[in-house]
Amino acid sequence: MTDGFLLPDGSPDMPALNEWAKEYYQTLMGMVNGFYAQADIQDVIASLRNIPFEQLVSQELTDAGDTIVEIAVRLVKEIAEREIKYIRAYMEYM
Repeated sequence: MTDGFLLPDGSPDMPALNEWAKEYYQTLMGMVNGFYAQADIQDVIASLRNIPFEQLVSQELTDAGDTIVEIAVRLVKEIAEREIKYIRAYMEYM
């Protein structure tokens, strides 16, 4: 899996990492979607903030180097924070 995230010069393939992060986040949300549909929105936000992304991404990318894992964790966390902002913005206008 490491090779899929490295360019020939050994630098991180950011488009591939971004795509992986999006797909991984969507997979995680698909697993908890039923819970979130029934939960209070504040509980959903708290839950999103408490997901152990470092642990989950590290387990998923066990063959990747530390730099790739760090980038992937950062990207997944950025997606989660964007989702939280979207939820909060939606709540303001309801």
